[in-house]
Amino acid sequence: MSANFAAKVSAAFRKQLGANLKQMKSFIYLGREKITSDHFMLDATAAEFVRYRMTVAGKNVYYYFRMNKEGKIGWIVFED
Repeated sequence: MSANFAAKVSAAFRKQLGANLKQMKSFIYLGREKITSDHFMLDATAAEFVRYRMTVAGKNVYYYFRMNKEGKIGWIVFED
């Protein structure tokens, strides 16, 4: 993870992630996508998206990891 990532993560995100991990049935890699000039991206350090699908109690949750140029996680977004 990037050095400043932990400071940016809200308590609500941490709580939801913890709940999802406790209920997790599977965590499946969906693919990678390089961030190019065709993407609208305000984060100049972002280099790639890595996507996963987590199956939890009766639903799928999708996780999008934004990786920086050093290969570390710069940000995580999830959606139900």
